[in-house]
Amino acid sequence: MVFTDLIFLFCFLPFSVLLTKQIRNIKLQNILLVVFSLLFYAWSNPIYVVLLILSILWNYFTAFELEAQDDEKTKKILLIVSVVVNLFILGFYKYTGFLMDILHIQSNLKIALPVGLSFFTFSELSYIFDVYNGKSKPQKNIILFTLYVSFFGKISMGPIVSYHEMEDQFTN
Repeated sequence: MVFTDLIFLFCFLPFSVLLTKQIRNIKLQNILLVVFSLLFYAWSNPIYVVLLILSILWNYFTAFELEAQDDEKTKKILLIVSVVVNLFILGFYKYTGFLMDILHIQSNLKIALPVGLSFFTFSELSYIFDVYNGKSKPQKNIILFTLYVSFFGKISMGPIVSYHEMEDQFTN
């Protein structure tokens, strides 16, 4: 789904805003926003929600591992591994088809680029760097972290906002 779809403009957006505003509990609002965000993401191709969730889980747990490390060298290696994993996923979807064409590899395999892959990957990397640099503690609430990464208002077109700049908005 994109922001210019009539379904988004006249159904999805008004319904999600109205329903979220009816709930007074901030925790329930965040859960509802995560559900709406995952539905928004699944609209184009539901299988990519699995990729999004796996990516969220990888970065969620990596941040805790980063914080737990006392040894600076181990911490830096973990950061590098996290960056490589994130960029590998991004590169795989962005460039596999291109490389197969250049190398004249014939295949029935068609790899489509998931909507917003760059935005959510770079958002997650921003979070990992914020934790690594001590600008933020790892988010203990996976719902809030998932909302940061998958929020339908920014997942497909940005902006990429640093986690430490958005952190307070999830609880207010």
